[in-house]
Amino acid sequence: MVERLALVKAKSVADMHHDALVIGADTTVFIDGKALGKPESEREANEMLATIAGRTHEVWGGIALVCHERGLSQVWSHATQVTMAPMDAAMISRYVASGEPMDKAGSYAIQGLGLQFVESVSGSYSNVVGLNISALMGRLKQLGAVG
Repeated sequence: MVERLALVKAKSVADMHHDALVIGADTTVFIDGKALGKPESEREANEMLATIAGRTHEVWGGIALVCHERGLSQVWSHATQVTMAPMDAAMISRYVASGEPMDKAGSYAIQGLGLQFVESVSGSYSNVVGLNISALMGRLKQLGAVG
């Protein structure tokens, strides 16, 4: 899913800029086999946070590189495990009231106030933020796009 969405994003920009090397990315949280995208309401944000509270979930990040002029279209993904601290309903409500969770997959921002709830990260931190920088740079080096 994250690979497909990253590729759609990259292709939509590359279609307007045929000579550009375009990067697309998408991030989704998964727990119990269910995808937790961006919440559509505060109620949904509260439910998502209650679901991941005190548990480990996976954050999948997809990356796509597209350049029509070079005939390049590559897509791949990575998973990072994130363990959350226990959170009671009052803590969750206060966090949701901050507004931060409303445009974040899984209803939290590890790079913001949501970090207070993160006990541990196994894998790429930047993948959880929204783009696995190390993986992207490695692929760009393979392609000779960076030194």
